[in-house]
Amino acid sequence: MLNSIAKPFGWLMMRLYEFTGSYGLSVILFALIVKLILLPFQMKSKRSMMQQQRLQPQIQALQKKHAANRQKLNEEMQKLYREEGVKPLSGCFWSFIPFPILIALYQAIRFPLTIMMGIADAVRESGGVIAAFLEQTGFTTSISSAYIQIGETQWLSSRVEQFKTFVSNNTGLVSTGVEKFSPIDFTFLGIDLGSEPGIKWLFQSEAWADSSYWLPMLGLVMSPIIAAALTFISSR
Repeated sequence: MLNSIAKPFGWLMMRLYEFTGSYGLSVILFALIVKLILLPFQMKSKRSMMQQQRLQPQIQALQKKHAANRQKLNEEMQKLYREEGVKPLSGCFWSFIPFPILIALYQAIRFPLTIMMGIADAVRESGGVIAAFLEQTGFTTSISSAYIQIGETQWLSSRVEQFKTFVSNNTGLVSTGVEKFSPIDFTFLGIDLGSEPGIKWLFQSEAWADSSYWLPMLGLVMSPIIAAALTFISSR
């Protein structure tokens, strides 16, 4: 079910990548488009929160007046909300809308072959043309199993012509949707967005000897830290 929800987001990501030719820019544009779509909902949420904030003096007065009678306090607060046209839960409701979108985007990024490109799962399984090609070419990747499709996409993208020849020579294998395959370059600003950040290299002296290695890895490590810092500043 989650994959079905994620497919429209994967389709959009793929179209943005085809338009920009940059994986990083396609993610940024995706975020901007989603932000524009959600803007009316976020404004509605903010308006509801501001209305509740405006009622705080009256709410505090009711809390003091009916401190000993919880039921009466709830009745008076509901009456106040009705008179002022405020829906207390509406602000929270609209705030939750971005979460399923983020989950769907995460799912699309994890599965570039089956969700972004729409290639059938059977093509990657035993008897499928991708599985056979990966086995024949000695596919290896340092990416964990949770993100295996990213590693597979990188492997296929670096062997596009060889892969096309293999497909045309092995028509007996399952190849549903394989014609939709499009190579993806996960590099953005010198950072391989398809790799997984780690900290072990920080303690390896040989890793610091080559700036072409430690600089991209440092970028990967710093990306979530910078994102968290910006989110905190925005919230404040």
